[in-house]
Amino acid sequence: MEFQILFLLAFALIISTWTSIYGKESPAEIYWKTNVGNDITMPKVFKDALLGSQGNKKDNNAVKTRQNFDKNVARVYAQQLVREGSGDKIRYNAVQAYAQLPTDNSVIFFFEKDLVHPGSRMKLHFLMGAQEAKFMPTQLANSITFSSTKLPQILKFFDVNPKSENAKIIEETITMCESKPIKGESKSCETSLESMVNYVKSRLGKQVKALSTEINEETKQDYTIESAQKINNEKNLVCHKMVYPYAVFYCHTLSKTDAYQVSLIDTHGKKIRAVAVCHKDTSPWSEGHIAFQLLKVKPGGAPICHFLDVDTVIWAPK
Repeated sequence: MEFQILFLLAFALIISTWTSIYGKESPAEIYWKTNVGNDITMPKVFKDALLGSQGNKKDNNAVKTRQNFDKNVARVYAQQLVREGSGDKIRYNAVQAYAQLPTDNSVIFFFEKDLVHPGSRMKLHFLMGAQEAKFMPTQLANSITFSSTKLPQILKFFDVNPKSENAKIIEETITMCESKPIKGESKSCETSLESMVNYVKSRLGKQVKALSTEINEETKQDYTIESAQKINNEKNLVCHKMVYPYAVFYCHTLSKTDAYQVSLIDTHGKKIRAVAVCHKDTSPWSEGHIAFQLLKVKPGGAPICHFLDVDTVIWAPK
C-alpha cells in the first residue's frame, strides 16, 4: 500500500509538472509530433488513451483499478486474439471462447475478392473499445512491474482479487506478451506511446504512418464497400490494445499479409473509414480456427480477410 501511495503521488506530480510546462499538450503528444510528424494524424484509440482525454466514457482517472471491466471486454478481448491466426494454446482458447459467444449474423471473416470490388455489401458489427485505460508517462510505465513472475504483486498493487475473472484476464495479457513469436514474427508489448513509436520505427524505418478503423459509436448494419486502397505490400506492423489496468499495446509484424484502407457507406449514406487485413498464408493456423468454420475452407486456401477493431492500429512505411 505504501508503494502504491508513492506511485500515485509521483503520478500526480508528473501530471502537474507537465501541465505547467507544456499546457494542454502532453509529452506523448509532443513526442508524436516530433517523431512521427504533424502530417500524420494520431489514431483515435491513441488519442482516447492519452492522459486527460475523456475517451468513450469521460473517465479521466488514468490509474483507476479496472475491478469492474466493461461488459464487452470478454468479447473484444477474444476478437483481438481470434484474428491473430496462430495455433498456440492461449490464442486457441480465445478462439473457442469467441466461437461460443452469441452470434448476430454479422460478417467476421471474408475473402479478399469480396473486398477489392466496389459495391460489395456485408453486414458488419463494429464495437467500441473495451476499456478506457490510459497511457502511463514513460518513466512511470517503466517503473511498473510487467511480468508473470510478479503476478501476485501486480494484482495486489492494482487491488484485484487473485480469484477474479479480471485477474485471469490480466494474467493472460501478460502471458500473451511473454509468449514466443511465431516463425517469422517480431513482437513486443509496449506500455507507453513513446516506446511504441520507438519499436515501430526500429522495425519499419524512420518514416511511418498509422491507420485505424474510426467510429464514434457501436454500429451494426449493412455496409457497401466504396473503395479499398492497399496500404502497403507485406511490410506492415499492427498494435492491439490489450485489456489491462493501464494502456498496453501488443505489437507484432504481419507476414504474408495485405492491408487495405477501406471506405464504407452505411444504409443512411454515411461514410466511415476502416482498415482491413488479408492473410495470404493461413497454413500455420489451427484447423479449429473459426474462420475456416465460417467460410467452409481449409488452412492454406484463398486469402482470408477481416476488419481491424477500433482498438487496433496498423503501421506502415510512408
